[in-house]
Amino acid sequence: VVAFEVDERLAPILRETVPNADVRFEDVTTVDLDEYLASPAMMVANLPYNIGTRLILEVLRRHPIVTSMVVMVQREVADQLTANPGGKDFGLPTVVSHLWGIPRLEFRVPPQVFLPPPEVESAVVSIVRRVVHPDAGEAAALAAVAFGQRRKTLRRSLRASFDDVVDILAAADIDSNSRPEQLEPEQWIHIVEASRD
Repeated sequence: VVAFEVDERLAPILRETVPNADVRFEDVTTVDLDEYLASPAMMVANLPYNIGTRLILEVLRRHPIVTSMVVMVQREVADQLTANPGGKDFGLPTVVSHLWGIPRLEFRVPPQVFLPPPEVESAVVSIVRRVVHPDAGEAAALAAVAFGQRRKTLRRSLRASFDDVVDILAAADIDSNSRPEQLEPEQWIHIVEASRD
């Protein structure tokens, strides 16, 4: 077990309670996880709310050695990772989590189980890595462009990406008047594939 913790005041407690763990007092967002992990690895974390989304998406996209994760995050982050198309929570984190993994909301955690209780609800999410499509990175980048202009239709938000955006969307069997949150994550891959034909 390799554990990362930024608060060195916890060192005596961690040495006593988990003596077999290799506890690193480093910011996990600044280390190369592949240097510390053997394949396959599982990530289990209670993530600070300010880094939850960023760290999860970074691990999914850049560290294939991590084959699964169970993380506690702010409820809103859990909702974004596991959202269905069409809802207000559906966004780029949803697309990335679904293109690189199979996310599942396991359970919600009420504030009163913490001391002191936070002002927000938490949730535990599991993500099992899937076989990643070779175009997933390009699809996520395209989704990022569209979600950057979320209120626009795809024909307008992707116009700078493709000269023939309406034809490409038609070839991918996608209505050009759709908005980004209406697409299934896999449909972003279909757009990338259609752009090559």
